[in-house]
Amino acid sequence: MFVMGGSTSAPASLKGNSVIDLGSTYGKLIHPVMVDGTRWYYYWNKSGTGTANSGDIMTHIYLNTIFMQDTSGVTNPTAGTPTSNTYRYATINEVKLALPTVGDGSSVINSEGYRNGTAVSGTAVNDTYDDYLAIWDAYTGVPPGWSADDVYWSATPAASGHSFILLRNGYVYGYVNDYYSLYYSYVAVEVL
Repeated sequence: MFVMGGSTSAPASLKGNSVIDLGSTYGKLIHPVMVDGTRWYYYWNKSGTGTANSGDIMTHIYLNTIFMQDTSGVTNPTAGTPTSNTYRYATINEVKLALPTVGDGSSVINSEGYRNGTAVSGTAVNDTYDDYLAIWDAYTGVPPGWSADDVYWSATPAASGHSFILLRNGYVYGYVNDYYSLYYSYVAVEVL
């Protein structure tokens, strides 16, 4: 099991805390938002400053070295495989985390280009969207305190590389060029 700095399960009491410290290497989780009444997502403040800033951006290649487990904690048997909608879990400093999917039900974004989400607010549980698109729908954009300057990485593969979401407008973008795996972007995580 892939564990960084501690045990394999996070105390349930951490969900909803205003700040979760992941240690000096991994920074902090800040500005929590609850989506669909049960799921807690955090902005990953990798720089550890306590505010969203450009020091928080990271490559998906880096994320691939952390998020390698399925929901049962089984490490992806194919070494070096990038994250997917199945292998997107990790434990850091005793906090179990999930890298969000783009959240529209796609297992792979097959084409390069924007795909706009459509807000479906007003339901207690959002059955249309999950993960990033549910966050976007709940806040009609970027949650308070999260960086609105750039796109956010997802676990959902694209034709080559991984999909981004622009939380400011709900667009999902799947790149078909591995160059973008080297691109630096922001990240949010779900605390499980």
